[in-house]
Amino acid sequence: MASITWADVVNHASALSTVALGQQADLLALANESLNVAAFGGDDAAKTKLARIYWVAHFASLPGAGTTAGGATAAGPVTSETTGGISRAYASLSSSGSAGESWSETIWGRRFMELLRGSRAAWPRVP
Repeated sequence: MASITWADVVNHASALSTVALGQQADLLALANESLNVAAFGGDDAAKTKLARIYWVAHFASLPGAGTTAGGATAAGPVTSETTGGISRAYASLSSSGSAGESWSETIWGRRFMELLRGSRAAWPRVP
């Protein structure tokens, strides 16, 4: 079986080593149980394992996913503010897109979509 562990994810996305254990377990369970493995060559295929890694890394990297760095790429203009001698800058993220647009928000989502484009329908099954 091409199930993955958190070590597999961190080997590709080292910034995700700080993700909380509960979130790790939840994301791994979803990826290992829900991904349509037939679309990636079956449960034992290397492509299936890589798809699971990218899928988990994407969701763990989304803004607000619970990591400090997370490897997320922000969309939109960078905004900054200064008060006294303190300044901060942050990305301005839009929440008004369709759900499918989130795949472009992280490098991992874009990589997953590349694998998907080369495969048969592979979206996770929704119960």
